Amino acid sequence: MTTLRLGLGLLILPMALLLGGYFSELATVNECLRQQGSFDYQRQLCDMVATHDFIPYFQRHTLWVNGCMLVSVVGVLACALGLYQGKR
Repeated sequence: MTTLRLGLGLLILPMALLLGGYFSELATVNECLRQQGSFDYQRQLCDMVATHDFIPYFQRHTLWVNGCMLVSVVGVLACALGLYQGKR
């Protein structure tokens, strides 16, 4: 059963961290827009002077997003292995 627990941890934890980072940034952007500002995604700052282009989260954090997805895939495989071993 340890392979199954490890797999569940590898499946759930990276996605929870990824979503936490995304929604934390989203809250910052929303607060900036509430203040009638413009959020600079490159510098992660809110300013009142210029307008800035939107840059998707994936484009700014490619390694982080891909890494979390890769760890989750490993978690799915570990879960499958754990379930398979449990049947034997």
